[in-house]
Amino acid sequence: MKRLVFSLSLALVVSLVYPVAARADSNDKDVSQGVPFENTQTCVQSSGGFNPDFSLRPIPPGGFLNHITTQANGFTFANPDGTRLNTFRVVAINHNTLPPGNPITVSEGTCDTGPVETLPDGSTHVNLICTGTITAGNLKNSTFVVTGGGSVSLVDEKAQITFNTNPYPPVIETETITEPNGFSFTFQRVCTKAGAAQLVKDRPE
Repeated sequence: MKRLVFSLSLALVVSLVYPVAARADSNDKDVSQGVPFENTQTCVQSSGGFNPDFSLRPIPPGGFLNHITTQANGFTFANPDGTRLNTFRVVAINHNTLPPGNPITVSEGTCDTGPVETLPDGSTHVNLICTGTITAGNLKNSTFVVTGGGSVSLVDEKAQITFNTNPYPPVIETETITEPNGFSFTFQRVCTKAGAAQLVKDRPE
């Protein structure tokens, strides 16, 4: 239990990125080399999880409730089947860490999306599953898997860019972190996000 308390209460700050998911267009940028994006988000995380109305479930003994801010950047690649592959690097800050804890976590990995869905207002939506490794800071060399994520992109056809935000209402994401010794733990979070990227051109089948 001491190990669980130490890992969760000091610096549990891994966060996935929500890259661009943009509508295809004849003038969109080719993505053979990847299209760059950048996002900033803030999240509330709880080891007890959330109810469907976003209220907090009870936090188990040794659990945690914290607030993080992340900055992410990377590249989006279009797959022939209409899905996207997103590579990312993330720096996360845990606002609830106390000395002698480490409030910084650096991670990198990839996100796979489902098919790009065009919404009635012209924006686009994708679901995401992300995996990666913590490369520096707290929990270094641990791996993680994040499910339940989603991203909405508001398309500016004239400027050929997208503004990336969260689905509305927001989604509840689930993350599992596995430390190098095999110890793992799972928690949930709800996030807000703002970011931008160039439009993505679909690859032909």
